[in-house]
Amino acid sequence: MKRRFLPLFFLFPFFLVLSFGCATVGGKTQPVAVDSDPRGLRLAIDAPPEDDDPQTPLALTVPRGKELNLIFHWDGVQKKHAVPCRFRFGTVLGGNLALGLLAASHPLAAVLLYGAFVGTDVFSGSAYECPYQVSQTVSLPQTLEDEIPE
Repeated sequence: MKRRFLPLFFLFPFFLVLSFGCATVGGKTQPVAVDSDPRGLRLAIDAPPEDDDPQTPLALTVPRGKELNLIFHWDGVQKKHAVPCRFRFGTVLGGNLALGLLAASHPLAAVLLYGAFVGTDVFSGSAYECPYQVSQTVSLPQTLEDEIPE
């Protein structure tokens, strides 16, 4: 009976490491304020546009990732805008270094631990940070611009 749980005993620390990274602890989401010119456009983020999407300007919490895909839309007209997000070098590489040094007496373990922490942050998306404010000028036909309530 004891031998069946022995592999789980060794795998538990591995899964614990994979669920924890310095940037991941800081959050997988972030606040973003989005505005558009003209104001009042509907906004879909990383999803197909819907009639009940919120209108600009707005502040919301979005998941972290390599880029933020915004779709401004009104009355069937869609304009896509990809906002690049930057890699948080200090948080990901520097923050996890301290955790990797916990195993400094065993260099291989330290490298594996550090790599697991950095990998966790990259794969969870928390290694990236998008701009906190996004303002986009959207060109629409004049007839549509007149219909948008401000």
